[in-house]
Amino acid sequence: VNARRGCYEWNIILGISQNGKFLSSGLIIERSERVLIHCDESMSKHDIRECQYPLEGDWQLTWSRDGNTNQQSSTLTVLRNSYQQSKWDFVIHFTTTSDDHASKDSARIYWPKSDTIQTATRGLDFAKQPKGPDVGQIIEWETTNSQFPKIAWKRLTRGKLPQGPHQATVLGAAQDQVLYQLLMHPGSSTQAAEPTESIQLLPAIPTYHGDSLWGNVFVKKFRIGQASYHFLSPTASYLSYEHIGCRNLPNLDDGTPLPTRLPFRNMEWDPSTLRLTATIEWEQDAGTSWNDNVRWKLDMSFDSQFMVIKRGGIQCEWCKERRAPIRPPRRPPPTRPKPVAIYVPPPPPEEGQPPPPEPNRNEEWLMSGYGYDQLYINAACLERYRPNAPAVEDARATFDHYAKTFLQHRRRLQAEDVTARSIEYLEKVFKAAAERPGTNPIDYNIT
Repeated sequence: VNARRGCYEWNIILGISQNGKFLSSGLIIERSERVLIHCDESMSKHDIRECQYPLEGDWQLTWSRDGNTNQQSSTLTVLRNSYQQSKWDFVIHFTTTSDDHASKDSARIYWPKSDTIQTATRGLDFAKQPKGPDVGQIIEWETTNSQFPKIAWKRLTRGKLPQGPHQATVLGAAQDQVLYQLLMHPGSSTQAAEPTESIQLLPAIPTYHGDSLWGNVFVKKFRIGQASYHFLSPTASYLSYEHIGCRNLPNLDDGTPLPTRLPFRNMEWDPSTLRLTATIEWEQDAGTSWNDNVRWKLDMSFDSQFMVIKRGGIQCEWCKERRAPIRPPRRPPPTRPKPVAIYVPPPPPEEGQPPPPEPNRNEEWLMSGYGYDQLYINAACLERYRPNAPAVEDARATFDHYAKTFLQHRRRLQAEDVTARSIEYLEKVFKAAAERPGTNPIDYNIT
């Protein structure tokens, strides 16, 4: 990709996931050097590099504000044809224009978060000084900002040339990498990895389905893709770890990255009791265990309007041998509710009695309980009421709308024996919508 203003060239290498929904690997190499239209073949590589980065080093800025005769000054350091000022990043775009008589060198700086353009009017002549102005020389700039019409740069030093390769953005799902996701529109579909199964993808923004479990997305921590449940259909539903926050989670026990999706297996749905059972098969679908877990057995019950997972638990099956690497203990988040005592181990054998024989299978523990330390709500619980919500400008009416709506839910959920923790968790969403109209506390993971 060539930038028309003559500053960069981006060399892009992309790796696309098998389902076509992610850019799962690749590089975006940012070529920030000045483009040399004519280059003397006798120049060394070091000389060429100096021509590509002609403004590297320290500069003294001088300017006056609003036509005031009192001048102000500060310093900046140019590195890789860019600099920082007041915590903002500024990039220098070099330009060369020519006509029938001569060519003219200049540079432009587009101020971030502003329409201001800063253009060099004097002091740049790469034909005479291909390595930029000497120490002590001045570049004069004009801006489109009436408060700062003119700025002068005086060169203080020549900086060291950038070392190493060009700056690059690494694509992928690991920490410090960027993951691009294809946003699907309603009705869009793609083929699954297995040719015999076609998965209908949900739209980027989840939708509410009150008459069925299928089509709904349930989240915890207000984030889609952070252990969220995506119930697409009885045969194609999955657990998602696609959020950027999951990059800090441990790898699988063989050292490979945590999968972004794991399908629900052995699903059984009872619409009469609104109860779902399923398993997450770590060894089958990830190829190994995770934190010594080989299987999760999920048992969850929903309220009548599919707003929360109200009851149930996650039964964890462990491998008998230790596989997970030893990791330093992590302090639990201060906002996480204290877990309740769900699993009670059997009492020890009486004195003088032999211990019971060890079962010839993996250990199983009920490690989490829905409605207690696992709080899940419908990701579209607010989108359900958006169409009938008052105008955003009418803050009072908006507040009353969501407050009254939640009060109705509270009464219904209490009657359906939903835990107080789940009700309080849902209340946070409606309270945020009431206090900040037009916003949504649910992170849809679409950026």
